Amino acid sequence: MKHFLVHVDASPRSAVRLALAQQLATQQAGRLTAFYGVMPGLLVTPWGLGEGMAYVAAQLSDWDAEHRGRAQSLVRAAAARSGLVAPQWIDGGQAPYWALLQAAPYADVLVMGQPDPADTQTGAWPADLVPGVLCDGGRPLLLVPRAGEVSPAFRRPWIAWNASREAARAWRAALPWLRAAERVHVALDEAHSRPDFDHAGALRQGLLEHGVDAPVEVHRIGPGDAGEVLLGMVTAGGADLLVMGGYGHSRAREWVLGGATRHVLQHASLPVLMSH
Repeated sequence: MKHFLVHVDASPRSAVRLALAQQLATQQAGRLTAFYGVMPGLLVTPWGLGEGMAYVAAQLSDWDAEHRGRAQSLVRAAAARSGLVAPQWIDGGQAPYWALLQAAPYADVLVMGQPDPADTQTGAWPADLVPGVLCDGGRPLLLVPRAGEVSPAFRRPWIAWNASREAARAWRAALPWLRAAERVHVALDEAHSRPDFDHAGALRQGLLEHGVDAPVEVHRIGPGDAGEVLLGMVTAGGADLLVMGGYGHSRAREWVLGGATRHVLQHASLPVLMSH
């Protein structure tokens, strides 16, 4: 895990995920790219032609420059931190979603923030940015919650396990952190699995073979909304990282996510590593 790409904007919360990504990249002796991905004001603000058009366009241009300047200041402040990897700035330009998808395959992890409708300083993100990057980015996505402190230690990770290909990709992407864990917890969902197969034992063996020698504790997911039950379990268990598969597909130019994936993206209060 050598290249971290973090999505930044003008909000104060952007500094939190930038700092987290910087610490993680430093831990792995890797590099860090700060990707500015905010929609231009002209594309998101409804306004018509006619008298005053030039004034409105100038105001929106100033708005864009102000937001970009604040984001650049955050990245410059991160670059000045002694002993930490300095981020490289990339500007997403007029089409930040597509520019981000172009950059994503060259990163090992994409670090993104949980959308916060109450944050008025962010600037407009492209529609369905997080689900779209999760499903189309081709790389694991580390979601940083919209509130609260986050630590780069990740000593108490939980794996949401249902024997799917997405979940398998997720725990393998998380191996650098799982190897450093004090204890690994597994939230096991066997609802759609063969009853005559020992999924818990097979996962334990796989983790051990990949250098995860911390104790592995298995918890079975009971009935109810999978996303809500899962977040309740990891919160009660004191988790500092959730590792899970992300499920979704595109339909009529909108992202349709699995129920648990959608719930976790909207309500998680801890970092979540997802892989599609």
